[in-house]
Amino acid sequence: MTEVPDGRIDPLRNITDFGGEDLDTVIAEEIATLDIYQAACAEGTQRVYRANVIVVGQGGIGKTHLCRNLLGEEFTEDDPVTNGIEVSGCILEKHTAGTSWQRKESSANYCIEALARGFKEYRETRKTNKTTVRKNIIDGDEVTVKQVLEKSQGQPDVPDLLTLWDFGGQYVFYTTHQTFLTWRAVYLLVFDLTKELNDPVYVERVGRTGPKPVDSVPDTVGDFLKFWQNSIHTHTEIVKRKDPGLVDICPRILLVGTHRDQLGKTEEERVKLTKEKFRKIQEFLDGRPAHDMHVQPYFYAVNNCDQQDAGIKELKGGIWETIHAQPHWGEEQPLRYVHLEKRLKEMSTSRKCLSLEDVFQEGKRYGFDVAENVLFFLGFYSELGELVFFNEVGISEIVILDPQWLIDAFASLITVEKYHKVSKPEVRGYWKMLDDRGELDERLIDSVWEQDAELKGNKQILLRICQRFDLLVELPEEQANEKWKKYLVPCVLKKPTQSRRLFENAENSSIIFDV
Repeated sequence: MTEVPDGRIDPLRNITDFGGEDLDTVIAEEIATLDIYQAACAEGTQRVYRANVIVVGQGGIGKTHLCRNLLGEEFTEDDPVTNGIEVSGCILEKHTAGTSWQRKESSANYCIEALARGFKEYRETRKTNKTTVRKNIIDGDEVTVKQVLEKSQGQPDVPDLLTLWDFGGQYVFYTTHQTFLTWRAVYLLVFDLTKELNDPVYVERVGRTGPKPVDSVPDTVGDFLKFWQNSIHTHTEIVKRKDPGLVDICPRILLVGTHRDQLGKTEEERVKLTKEKFRKIQEFLDGRPAHDMHVQPYFYAVNNCDQQDAGIKELKGGIWETIHAQPHWGEEQPLRYVHLEKRLKEMSTSRKCLSLEDVFQEGKRYGFDVAENVLFFLGFYSELGELVFFNEVGISEIVILDPQWLIDAFASLITVEKYHKVSKPEVRGYWKMLDDRGELDERLIDSVWEQDAELKGNKQILLRICQRFDLLVELPEEQANEKWKKYLVPCVLKKPTQSRRLFENAENSSIIFDV
């Protein structure tokens, strides 16, 4: 390959900072990456049918209840609020047009089935493909794949996979959410139909001694809708279609209103009030790029108290149609990727993370003889939400095999009320310091993570990841102990008692930051 395809070069022209490299260098690196990718594809490909559905919105409006309904599971009012993010894998049955969702039991088995599907697709096209294929079946896989192939003859296709992300609505977790936002997703932006756009939102976090007010968050229901649309908009990706001149703008957003059953006393009233509510929302958000570029023209009103609710079924159909219209649905990927994914899934049952070097070594077993090919694989599956990998200096040494493990690690450092109650007496003072001043002492981190050997062993790089995404800010040495570091946690800072100008009497003031 001598040039980058149009779909890859256009985004590069819009970037002004390449980290010290010029555009020609970046393009050359892009070409090299694509060459590696195409070489891997020459040995056979499979289509990847997976999607992320990310559920966002303010707290206490029924997001978790909605997720349970989508999965066909019961939910009670006594169930705890979502602590950070809850990740659920599920299978979509094709013959039901996606209206039947079931929790995924075994990722490794799916990898084998996907591999079998890839071989089936390849066998159907190999007559017209003159490329020599090097069979690269590793011990144990050959028999399994053969069995699945024989069993799959005349059977329905392998079901599609969907990962449901339930983002906790407490403000304290908003900073962690940004780590997992991606353009390869469909977002459900959830709100309460019984609330007006200008209704105030009182946001609190749970401290050691009870609820505490939180500042610098959206003030109203309408502001929360804008906040989430803006957050999602920052991950916009414009993907060219095969048809000349046509593009897809990703990601897509579906607006979902809960508590439909509390609107009016009759069905006729509820229909009328729902239409009026969505009309007001449309007028409120229209004209904003974060709305116009992403939000689907259909709105969904649901009753979370009824598992047979027609609105839930309609929403499932809308999700099905939306994910199938995405340009990344059914992407072709090298078959060798499935081998490595299966191996990592197997390893994730006993380990939550691996060093990048360990992944390189595993990759060599499956024909990944170039490091860049492994990095491409990790980037792709990280975007899919199957693992977490940051290809940046200082934080690329680790590959998180279980995203939920990383989410829980983040949450354990900022969930004061939950972890304070079970902490050792000698660290209670550090919890108080975190709760009162937003300062996190390294000794508290060691105490919270001491029962998890992988958290302890990877503490420094995990803290660097936290700093990379502004979850933590390391305080100057003079504010910390000589041996123990101290961090500022922005999301638990107390609400100021009085708003004051930095310069009370100055008319023309400026602040210069030297970074």
